[in-house]
Amino acid sequence: MKKIQILLLSFAVLGANASTATRRTMYTSRPVVDDMAVLNTGFNNRYKSKIEKNLNFTFQAAALAKSSVNGNDLGKYFGVNGKNTINIEYAANLGSIIADDTKDVWNRFLVHRYDGVNSDKIRAHMELSPKQEVFGAILDLFGFLNDPLKKTYFQITSPIVYVSNDLNLKYTDTTSYYTDIETFFNGQVVNEADTNNSQDQLQYLKIMQKNRTAFGVADVDAKFGYRLIENKSRHVYLSALCTIPTGNKPKSEYLFEPIYGNSNHFALGWNLDTAMRFWKSTNHQGWGYFTLTHKYLFDGTERRTIPLNTDSYPFGHYYLAGKIGATAGTSLAPLANILTQDIRVRPGNQVEALAGFQFKSKRFALDAAYNLFFKEKEAVSLKSTWQDNNYGIAQSTFDVSTSFLLANALNGKAINNSDLNLSGAATPNQLTHKFLGVISYLCSQSNRPANLSLGASYEFTDDNHSIECYEFWLKAGISF
Repeated sequence: MKKIQILLLSFAVLGANASTATRRTMYTSRPVVDDMAVLNTGFNNRYKSKIEKNLNFTFQAAALAKSSVNGNDLGKYFGVNGKNTINIEYAANLGSIIADDTKDVWNRFLVHRYDGVNSDKIRAHMELSPKQEVFGAILDLFGFLNDPLKKTYFQITSPIVYVSNDLNLKYTDTTSYYTDIETFFNGQVVNEADTNNSQDQLQYLKIMQKNRTAFGVADVDAKFGYRLIENKSRHVYLSALCTIPTGNKPKSEYLFEPIYGNSNHFALGWNLDTAMRFWKSTNHQGWGYFTLTHKYLFDGTERRTIPLNTDSYPFGHYYLAGKIGATAGTSLAPLANILTQDIRVRPGNQVEALAGFQFKSKRFALDAAYNLFFKEKEAVSLKSTWQDNNYGIAQSTFDVSTSFLLANALNGKAINNSDLNLSGAATPNQLTHKFLGVISYLCSQSNRPANLSLGASYEFTDDNHSIECYEFWLKAGISF
């Protein structure tokens, strides 16, 4: 409990000290199942139905659509040096690239030209403005239990979603051979049938001018709780919960890959659900409500790409490398093919809160509410030990038709464990704020009361490692 208090007190500090994350290889967004704005607003008939009509169950189904709007900020997250552009340039030598702030990546690290032929024609600026769109439905069943479990209840919630992630990649300021760069990032063959410059295709963290999609059941939340206080003017419910992962796992085949669910992590937690009527007249009522959920997401194994821990080689996880001691004719490989590993990931603590007011007038209701979401930064570690002195970034003049030795590595240095930036493969802490409004209509006041709700929200953040988005939903509910 003390740790939760510390987390809650740190929200303001985190917002005030928001920083720009950059050179990241993995992003996990807020799970769709953690969206109180949709399920906990509108005519929440389950309480009234139990007290006035002795109905035990309420079923809700909501169709939703959301779209991100902070593409440039997310581009900085995946880009280099706090920019959403990556300038791949030609220069006579590496020192000229490092000394020039307008040049980020030496083209010869991506497209090998041991003799420098046509290297001056390989040049492009890449601009990233990622966008995420989510469409789907959230299904929710709430039930009151009877003797011998009187005063207890259960709730099962699960979304079915379609996620589309698009890097919105643009190539600008290009030269005639820039397609070699595009071919490289698409994971296609570069330098085919060129024994002096042979290089493998990029297998992981591809960057493409095409959206990637995923569809499925995005986890199941199950709650079992106790009704501490319950009458016509207020209620206080407390429950234990678990998240059963059903979503997809990251594979790191593409940068900004679509994930539905929480990346397949089991979670335990608790939920506090409260509401109180503070005003009533013949035809009108005013309600206030507050809901708080805390989850702890446990360790799991994911496939992620580890960037290099140096400012001198931005985008270094894409540079071409050789295996020390490899025989003559062994192709160079993009480092992403080597640095993509099984990673032990612990998402840790996650907190969501909803506070709002509702005005009811006969069959209509209006909600205005605020929703806070916080997730602490992921803790990551290698599942297997990294083997030092195995690989090195290839010098630009290395002839692939010869054996690759340590002397052929850049600066005569191998890539060792100390060169790996594990935090670059983790999603930082996320803190977002959401304001929302809902209008609802009570379709029926019979023994099977039903309702419809239409809602809209806008979610924003002070950093570039959370998604800002707008969301719309239509929800139907019935008690029986």
